[in-house]
Formats: sequence, C-alpha cells, structure tokens
Amino acid sequence: MTATGSSSENKREMRARTASVVHELYRPILRGYFAIFAIYYLAMTPLNYLDTAGMELVSLVGVSSAAAALGLFGAWYMRKPAKAERVEWLLLVMNCLVVANVAIALTIDFRPEKVTYFIIMAMLFALASLSFRQAAVSILICGIVLAGFFPGLKPGAVASYGYLTFGAAMASLAIAFFLRKAIIKIAEAKLQSEQ
Repeated sequence: MTATGSSSENKREMRARTASVVHELYRPILRGYFAIFAIYYLAMTPLNYLDTAGMELVSLVGVSSAAAALGLFGAWYMRKPAKAERVEWLLLVMNCLVVANVAIALTIDFRPEKVTYFIIMAMLFALASLSFRQAAVSILICGIVLAGFFPGLKPGAVASYGYLTFGAAMASLAIAFFLRKAIIKIAEAKLQSEQ
C-alpha cells in the first residue's frame, strides 16, 4: 500500500471516528428534543377537546397523539447510541409531525401572527439536527407548508412575512451549519486528547 493510500485510509477512519463522537455529543440534545415534544403534545392533545369538534378535532388529536407517541419513542430510543441514519429519519418524521400540527391548527383558526410559529420551528429544527442535510430538509418542509398560508394573507403582509421567513430560514441554516462545525471541532479535540 502506498503512503497516499494509507493517508487517505487514515483520514476516512478519523472522519468516521469524529462522526461517531459528534453523534454521541448530540445524543442528549436529541433525547431532550424528543422528550420536550412528547410532554408538549401529551398536554396539548386533551386541550384540543376544548376548542375543536368534528373532523377538526379528529385531525388535531390524531396528529398531536402521533407526535406525543413519537416523542416518547424518540426519547426512549436516544437513551443508547443508534445509527445516525435511523436517528435522522426519526427526527425528520418528528419534525414533519410538528409542522403538520401547526398547519392543521392554522387551517382551523388562521391568524397572521400565528405564521411566526414556522419561524420558531425552523430555529428548533436547526438546533436539533444531527446533520446539516437533515436541518435543510426540515427547514425546507417548514417553508413549503408556510408558503401554503400566504394566499390567506393580505397582499402587503405576504411580502413582510416572505422576508421574515427567508431571514429565519437563512438564520436557521447558519445555526445548523456553525453549531455542527463547533461540535465537530469539539469531537476532533476530544479524539486528539485521547491519542
């Protein structure tokens, strides 16, 4: 084997070890993320009975119950190390359920100021993403669903919320990118100190 081949193999091994440490550093963050959503949706599910009825109630209770159950499962699942790909899929499904909950709630009772929920979600998705790719997909889904509510806004408000949404998406992506970069540096320093 050549020195170049060995060097390339060492770099791949170091990247794999770094990814493993990064994943382990994110695990308590993600466990808390799932737990908070579980608690929130466990509380919100019965509260939906106070304000809604009929099919609106069925859809809200169904999605919030699913989010609560997935939050509980995610918090339980993250107690031990798991494959990154599985965790990314679990996070993506959780994020989609959160977006669906807000979208259904806005469909039932739309008020323009509630559009800011999407900005909060984008920030949460950025902070609790195992990879930049996963953060970008979750934020994109959030933006696409939000765009569906733009026709319900007054023409002047569409531009305002559009700029606000774009700014929030860019800020969220920056958070995801730089937070991940910082955690990777921590992981690399940890690995170097162990050598």
